[in-house]
Amino acid sequence: MPDILLTTLNAKYIHAAFGLRYLMANLGGFRFRAAIAEFDINQRSVEIAGTILGHHSRFVEIGVYIWDVAPATELVVILRAARPDLVNVLGGPEVSYECDRQEIVRRSRSSLGIFRILVPCGFRTTTMTIGMRFIG
Repeated sequence: MPDILLTTLNAKYIHAAFGLRYLMANLGGFRFRAAIAEFDINQRSVEIAGTILGHHSRFVEIGVYIWDVAPATELVVILRAARPDLVNVLGGPEVSYECDRQEIVRRSRSSLGIFRILVPCGFRTTTMTIGMRFIG
């Protein structure tokens, strides 16, 4: 079971999420402790959450894009309710600007647990800091 789960909600399964693969390639020494799980926006959030929770990861990165911000917000709420100890990291274009105005960010902060925002330019540093703190 991976300590780190990289995930997103694709618009369709026609393509693989390039961003997740980029993140995986840059995890450094944590790469062997990570996995990728892709879903699409047509799946129910509760089913996606069940699959994510089934990985028993300690750290879940969710790539958020314009087409999936609503279901991703619902997913974060479900994950927080089910596992308050789960470290959620949000990344992608929809959460990399005006963070305080993003509903998904507000919903995440209102829940218990630890929350981080992943910005593209600071991924390696952020990941290493979180990794050393939470994954050991």
